[in-house]
Amino acid sequence: MEDSALMAEWLRLAGFAIFDGWSDEADIASSFQVDPAQVTGVIAALYGKEDYEGSAFVLLIKEGKLYEVHGSHCSCNGLEGMWEEEPTSIAALRRRSWPSGIDGATDKRMANLLDMLESMGAHK
Repeated sequence: MEDSALMAEWLRLAGFAIFDGWSDEADIASSFQVDPAQVTGVIAALYGKEDYEGSAFVLLIKEGKLYEVHGSHCSCNGLEGMWEEEPTSIAALRRRSWPSGIDGATDKRMANLLDMLESMGAHK
C-alpha cells in the first residue's frame, strides 16, 4: 500500500476523515458513476442537498498530493460525469466554503482535518 493510501486510512481510523452525505468510497463512486478504483484515498466527502439541488466536494490524497473534486446538480440530474480531480493545497482549502445543506459541525471538522494535514508537514 502506498504512503498516501496509508495516510488516508490512518486519518479515517483516527476519526479525522469526514463523510457527510456519503457512507464510503463505493457510495461516492456510485453517485458520480465512475469506476470505484478511481475513488481511493478519500479523506473528506461532503454532499449537501437542499430543496431539489445538490452540491458535492471530495478531498483525496493520491501519490502524496491533495486533489479535490466538485459537482453540483438540479433535480433532473445527478453527479454523473462530473468526476474530475484537480490539484489543491491546504492554503486553497482554507479559503473554501463547503456545500450547503450539510451537518453544521462540518466547518469545524474540516478545519481540524486541515490542521492535522498541516501538522503532518505534507500535502501543502
